[in-house]
Amino acid sequence: MEGEAWRLYGVARSVVLTWTRFAALPSEIAQSLVAFMRFNVETKSHDHCRNVFSELSRLFENIERYKSPGMRALLLARLAALRDAGSEWKFHYSRDWFRWSADQGFAAFEDAELLYELLALRIPGNTKGEAVLSEDPDEGPIDDLEEIALRAALHRDTDNLLARALTWAFLALGCNPKNLVYLCEGDLRHVIHGEHDFYSLDMPRIKKGVEPRAVLKPRKLDGFLARLFNELIERNARLDIPEGFSRPLFCRLTPRPDCVGTTIERFAYHFTTKDLLSMVKEYVISLGVVSHRTSKPLHVTPRRLRYRFATKKVQEGCPMEILKDLLDHSDLQNVMVYYSGASMTERLDEALAVTVGPIVNRFMGRVVSGEIDATDGGGRVACSRYRLTLFGDSGLTESSSLRINHWRSWNIGHQKRSVLEQRAPRKRLGLIRSARTSSFYRTPVNWESRASSSRQIRIGS
Repeated sequence: MEGEAWRLYGVARSVVLTWTRFAALPSEIAQSLVAFMRFNVETKSHDHCRNVFSELSRLFENIERYKSPGMRALLLARLAALRDAGSEWKFHYSRDWFRWSADQGFAAFEDAELLYELLALRIPGNTKGEAVLSEDPDEGPIDDLEEIALRAALHRDTDNLLARALTWAFLALGCNPKNLVYLCEGDLRHVIHGEHDFYSLDMPRIKKGVEPRAVLKPRKLDGFLARLFNELIERNARLDIPEGFSRPLFCRLTPRPDCVGTTIERFAYHFTTKDLLSMVKEYVISLGVVSHRTSKPLHVTPRRLRYRFATKKVQEGCPMEILKDLLDHSDLQNVMVYYSGASMTERLDEALAVTVGPIVNRFMGRVVSGEIDATDGGGRVACSRYRLTLFGDSGLTESSSLRINHWRSWNIGHQKRSVLEQRAPRKRLGLIRSARTSSFYRTPVNWESRASSSRQIRIGS
């Protein structure tokens, strides 16, 4: 980590930190930045280091602003700019740098009052789940029709095996790009259990403080994805990969230059996360899939397909613990967003429809032309006993017991008037539930003879 450019080599992504932009800074500020970044490189992930370096670079974009009003004005101006852009959470990086430099005793950070003000600021965290909750047509999860169109296009395509298998893996497994970056051919297993057999994939877990591929998590595969993976292995067998190199499932044709001659040289045939993201995006565009929501080519990223995987599981009634396990999250907090908003409304609506729907449908009568059209579907349906009371012009009259499945009144006789009356204000219809339960049976009813004389109808046995 010396010179004008620091190269941080990684299997998923290599990062280059270029220091030329800080050349005009005062020496004490530049020294603190170098020391702070060295601390991050030694203790944090490469992605975190890239984010910190990017934000500190923007903080010092205008060197003259620092030289004139000083550190206080520089930091507060950056905070205001981030607030205007809706990215206030990024100020955490600048504040952490100032606090760390003050703790290390750098001379330019002795302003205790400024440090106190910075620590007293309430900076929100990075907002998560906005795209999911808003159902953004470009950044949120793809919807049902878009998934149907994408799946159909994947089944039709027979040319690009690598991108096809990659896109289906994101869609079917809901995994992160890093999981697939570290995936190797040996992770695909054919499991035989008695008379049944299936394919399982040992997915590498990506967790802070855990070496990649140190922990593998089995995932059951659908038949189509298993076939694509087997075809990928056959493709890779025709590649000339030297001994000592890892054999990834998603394999490059040539080794990565940034890995050759480094400590991660054996991973030289693995794609980076950026490679996978670009491959999926460009492949779906080449398939010609058009979004019905935007009337434009469907914009697909691994993140959008992960959102789709999670929201679909919620709609299917997947418990939180299971979804947390499928998405490989460490706690439930990260999956709560999928159980909020529209998805929760749909789940409640569907759950109520299963139990209440059959009961409500019995009172959804309509007028038909005659007996031949008065179908009710037949069969025997269990239902609670209800008391249905109709109030006519002459008040409450005698009652009679009937057994029906669906009310289909004919358009001849007084029963038509009875049906239409029920669409009047609700005060004409009283619905009282009793304690006993019974079953409905299909029984022919002569509505014309009963409607004129009966004002109270009790449904049940």
